[in-house]
Amino acid sequence: MLKTRVISAVVLLPIVLVILYLGGWPYEALVGLATVLAGYEYVQMLARRGYELHTWLVMALIIAWEIGELWPAGDPWVPMVL
Repeated sequence: MLKTRVISAVVLLPIVLVILYLGGWPYEALVGLATVLAGYEYVQMLARRGYELHTWLVMALIIAWEIGELWPAGDPWVPMVL
């Protein structure tokens, strides 16, 4: 288990550092992916405890939130789209 985590960290760390350096859309995509994966894991943890959540609804809300974060502040189209 620890060996797998170390190998994945060695492989993914340079990729993440390059994305952090680039910023912009690659960074936003990385944050969006991490948020979606965290939301999915959260839904799975709650399901193991007996709570029923609709995974598609949680993912849709996370994606809507991420899209809203990409919009420029004060843009009048944001409320219409979301």
